[in-house]
Amino acid sequence: PLVSSVFGTVGVSAASVCASRSADFYNQYRLTGKTPKLKWQDFTRKKVEDYVVQNRDSLVMDALVGIVVFKALGGRMRSVLPSDLGRVGAHA
Repeated sequence: PLVSSVFGTVGVSAASVCASRSADFYNQYRLTGKTPKLKWQDFTRKKVEDYVVQNRDSLVMDALVGIVVFKALGGRMRSVLPSDLGRVGAHA
């Protein structure tokens, strides 16, 4: 139960951060009329680390808000995974 709760929390946090970053890209497009251009070169380890360092507070806040909203709407962290990790399940 503890492992599935941890994985569920990580999953909800990651989904929240991805949703927030996607909304930021959309807002940038809506305000400027230009599509943000992403190239594979933008995802080098150094650039990703710099982005995380520069935006750490907003990334943490996005993750925490996602967890709080998930719990407020009645979500259970251990039920995020499709099956019990201790036994062979649906995705074995």
